[in-house]
Amino acid sequence: MSVENFDDLLERVSQERLQSLLAAQVLWDADRTERLHENTSKDLAEHRCITLLYHRQYMMQEVLGAVLVWNKGA
Repeated sequence: MSVENFDDLLERVSQERLQSLLAAQVLWDADRTERLHENTSKDLAEHRCITLLYHRQYMMQEVLGAVLVWNKGA
């Protein structure tokens, strides 16, 4: 995935999240809801990157597989 595609994905996810918060009326004031979204979305890029890496590399399954193989040999 290119950097531009990642940025586009991040922007779409961020906008969807904000719309979801506004629709759910988490806070009655829209300005306060937008500030909540800004404060809680600071790690959104990192979370998306971790999710994409997991789906691309399946790191957890590889680690678990290595542990299982190592335990069988011991």
